[in-house]
Amino acid sequence: MTVRLVGGPPGAGKSTIVREKRRDGDLVIDLDDIRASVGSEATARKLRSVMEDGARTHEDGDVWIVRTLGDPAARAEFADRVGVYEISVLDVDADTAKARVSARDGSDEKHPAIDRWWAQNAPEGANEEEPAMGNQIPTRAAGAAQQLRLSGLGLEV
Repeated sequence: MTVRLVGGPPGAGKSTIVREKRRDGDLVIDLDDIRASVGSEATARKLRSVMEDGARTHEDGDVWIVRTLGDPAARAEFADRVGVYEISVLDVDADTAKARVSARDGSDEKHPAIDRWWAQNAPEGANEEEPAMGNQIPTRAAGAAQQLRLSGLGLEV
């Protein structure tokens, strides 16, 4: 069992890539999906928190956690707290992310969140890699959480 965090700005394709990569038995923790199931923002956030706190105990497959987590320090703290083994950051450029959320949501309501995400994430940073594997989320060897920055995936949302 591996706990994976897939982060990035709204519109990066986080949910899309997790849907493509998950297998039977895997647990996906995605606030948008939880909110769609329970209807209430407050209830969805509480349920997500409970699910994340129990991620280490999932035995039937891997755990995929979909979060924005723009601040790299907050992302690292979250990974340590929840027991994340692998962090993948989908750093789709702001213009592409904005176009995707506008098309998907029919509004520009999430544009400020995209700008905030990019304000917190420098284009170059520590622990980055540019894997030459297209849309793959790499599997890493045993050890501490690995952070990957996946750029230009060309995902269609």
